[in-house]
Amino acid sequence: EMPALQSVYERYRDDGLEVLAVAVDDRPGRRMPDGRVDGIVSEFVERYGLTFPVALDPTGGTERRFGTEYLPTTVLIDREGWIRAKEIGARAWDRAPYLDMIESLLEED
Repeated sequence: EMPALQSVYERYRDDGLEVLAVAVDDRPGRRMPDGRVDGIVSEFVERYGLTFPVALDPTGGTERRFGTEYLPTTVLIDREGWIRAKEIGARAWDRAPYLDMIESLLEED
């Protein structure tokens, strides 16, 4: 799923698309003096060439707030901050119908 999200991010970021991944691993790595986290999450980001932000949530607060029970879960939030879709499981975000969902949200004012 991450390569597809990276592709969609590259395609639509200039149109206002924001992507934020949240890593919920309880062993994300160790914090370096410059603020980076060295470990499993940074290795994952590097392996997939992710250029969008990846936040760490080792205590699961984000999972609880969004009612996430299964991973991966992707939440689409509109420009006003409203949850418009919640997809459970890996998706091909760079293909229809998911591209259509993203394009539709980006076209809204």
